[in-house]
Amino acid sequence: GLGLTPDGTPCLGPAPERCAPCHAAWRPLPSTAARHLTRAAQTLAPIVRPDVLHRLYKRIPSTLRPSAVSRGAAPEREADARSRNRTVMAWFKAADACIAPSDHLRQKAMSNGLERVRLVRHGLAEDWFSKDPATNQRSGFVSIGTVAWHKGTDRVVAAHRRLFPEGDEPLTLHGPILDADAALGHPVQGVLEPSGVRQLLRRSRALILGSRWAENAPLIVLEARAAGCPVIAPAVGGIPELIEPGVDGLLSDPSDDGSLTARWKDFLGMPTMTPRPPPRFAVAVDALERIYRETVEARSCA
Repeated sequence: GLGLTPDGTPCLGPAPERCAPCHAAWRPLPSTAARHLTRAAQTLAPIVRPDVLHRLYKRIPSTLRPSAVSRGAAPEREADARSRNRTVMAWFKAADACIAPSDHLRQKAMSNGLERVRLVRHGLAEDWFSKDPATNQRSGFVSIGTVAWHKGTDRVVAAHRRLFPEGDEPLTLHGPILDADAALGHPVQGVLEPSGVRQLLRRSRALILGSRWAENAPLIVLEARAAGCPVIAPAVGGIPELIEPGVDGLLSDPSDDGSLTARWKDFLGMPTMTPRPPPRFAVAVDALERIYRETVEARSCA
């Protein structure tokens, strides 16, 4: 799960009385109205500034505003939550090996009853390690990922507006829309193919993330490092394991919305950073094959 309750507070861990109500709450779908409004904002963006559109939208009485989210899932019963949690834990405990991509997730799994979890970090395919030099004409900032409250899209947009009220340094949002309101009226571009992500990161000054939930091991951070693009993100979940402050980017306080703005402002006054290359996919494959061989040998000796 996301590690957050529907009201945004940290989840205390899996329990039927907590899992049942969250099951439906964390399965929102963008409503038809939200999709139409987003397309309209994208069309009007060259003529009307996004923040103006958002203010106009907010003037509509809440009782008349079309719903941005459609809740398609029915509430789960506590008995069903108990059965599901028990079944999932049984699957994990029956496995010969459990693997996590971050130490954050590894420790969390072990604190919930798993005896041994192996750490194998993600790696990137060779396509990401282009020999072409990164562009020296980087401009603007980018945020790539699902547009949603738990992803902190609103944090990113709000920080950008505080730092660049005249929009002199553009912010580009790319990703699927889970909650259109989280974009605060800022235009959202479509989902990119890997090559498009690579090109955008190679020409952007920094990748900005605002996550509220405990991200496990976001690949976009590794992709940014491979493209030589610094990352400014909250120190939550497994993100701090991927970002060395001052080298790969900067980390903000995940509990303070203003901290992202402060770190972004710090970044503007710092010398150009050169992020470290991330691990290669072949390294991760070797680690997985080693665990597989060890598991097979242990089974044959049992």
